Amino acid sequence: ELMCSLKTTDEHAQEAVMSLFAYLDNIPDPRAKRGVRHSIPVVLRLVVWGFACGLLTVEHICIAAKGIWVNLGPQLGTTRSYAPDATTVRRVLSEIEAEELQCAFEQWVAELI
Repeated sequence: ELMCSLKTTDEHAQEAVMSLFAYLDNIPDPRAKRGVRHSIPVVLRLVVWGFACGLLTVEHICIAAKGIWVNLGPQLGTTRSYAPDATTVRRVLSEIEAEELQCAFEQWVAELI
């Protein structure tokens, strides 16, 4: 089981994570509302979590998340009882505007420095 949590005793690190999540929450969802099971913020938070845990592929992120979703899902801000699959994550990542994601990260970094 992957032991990587979004919760930390370091208040500054926790605030930084939540701040990044707030910026990611502002990225618009280009998908039609019908059939959307996992929001853009949840998918992006999942990817950030995976990278922070050292997972470098969407497949590895989704496999790791599936095993601990009962605990991870609520930390990512969802009540869904199952993790998104790799196809969903790849589709979401391919549909969002790269400039939107870049802008969110630039604003977050500017806030930190």
